[in-house]
Amino acid sequence: MNRWGSKKRIIWIAVIIILIAFATIGYVIRFRQLNQQYSIGTCEIVQAGESVIVDEIQYTVLSGELITAEEYAKRLNTDMSLLGLAAGDMVPIVQVQLYNGASEEKSIMNMFDGSFLCDLWSNGVDFELMEDMTGVLEAKETKIITVSAIMTKSDYQAKKNDSWRLRIMGWPARVEMSIPMSVGENVK
Repeated sequence: MNRWGSKKRIIWIAVIIILIAFATIGYVIRFRQLNQQYSIGTCEIVQAGESVIVDEIQYTVLSGELITAEEYAKRLNTDMSLLGLAAGDMVPIVQVQLYNGASEEKSIMNMFDGSFLCDLWSNGVDFELMEDMTGVLEAKETKIITVSAIMTKSDYQAKKNDSWRLRIMGWPARVEMSIPMSVGENVK
């Protein structure tokens, strides 16, 4: 009986070790697959004022600004609640210049899935864009678009710094623009 109990214990330990090994191997395979699919090498960081060309359309960040929800609603001459804003919310605003250098009309990169990021990429906070940046640029046409997002007061206080990026394209060909944000006069 004693001998059977020790064999049973050894079998259970072996089964547990095998299950842990399978789980570890599965996790490693999943991790490697994700890294191949979403390679960090596909991320291009562009500084404000510099340009990046994607499909013959040149994207240039002109300016970045961080203002209060109240100030944003006042600029648009509308009520904050209609914009989905609450007192204390912050709104990062970035102006991006688009230029179609091609000899034919081109579709603007779909920026609907874009987001603002703050701090390091690995621990940044995404803030979804409020505008859908789709459309067409005629040949040799230049257009300036304004991109904004809603950031809650607690998110702003947790991520209060000047390291902002605007992600203008989703995986796998991601482009991020580094933006020095000037802070509005009412921001504390």
